[in-house]
Amino acid sequence: MPLAYVQLVQILTDGLILTTPFALIHSVGPFGVVMGTAVVTLFHSPHPPAESGVCVADAAAHCRT
Repeated sequence: MPLAYVQLVQILTDGLILTTPFALIHSVGPFGVVMGTAVVTLFHSPHPPAESGVCVADAAAHCRT
């Protein structure tokens, strides 16, 4: 995958995460903004690399703890 595409996706994801609170504030209130932003960040942020000690099922053979 070309590097420019990966960078564009990262910029779009960061923009989504930064604008989520402003989109939610009028419809769900302050608590909903915090929870909604947390959910969006959880599912749209990149996963931690395997080198950090976090192992995923398909990379368990390559994890170092």
